[in-house]
Amino acid sequence: MPLLLIAGSPLDDSILPEIEARTAKNDCGDAVRIIGRRYDIENWMQAADVIALPSHEGTEGLPRVLFEGMACGAVALGTDVSGVREAIPPGTGLLVPEHSPEAIAEVLKKLMNEPNYTEQLRKAGIESARLRFDSRASASAVEKVYESLLEK
Repeated sequence: MPLLLIAGSPLDDSILPEIEARTAKNDCGDAVRIIGRRYDIENWMQAADVIALPSHEGTEGLPRVLFEGMACGAVALGTDVSGVREAIPPGTGLLVPEHSPEAIAEVLKKLMNEPNYTEQLRKAGIESARLRFDSRASASAVEKVYESLLEK
């Protein structure tokens, strides 16, 4: 059975008992674990198959967790809201409609049942993260902006 890890801190802690109750109701046993905020998250990301960010419109800037997960080899799965859609270009991960846990479940089933497709997304995600979010490339771009301003 797959293992679902819920990392980080929710905006409202009252959701945690609801998650625990639904897990118990659906007889998920140890398949769902809430690990909270972690300071070794890179280790968890490297072990993950999928990094999911089911966010809501207006709550994300550019969600770094997705491209960090992609750089670690996890498939990025997010809701189609601003910020998230910019982090997951077509072909590098998957977007689902906002407020649609059913769509998330369907995508996860597809990823479990289609390992070649999952591997294709994983490789594309790694490449995208390296090309788009490399700190050296970003620093170089900022340096060029400053140089052009100084020339003026």
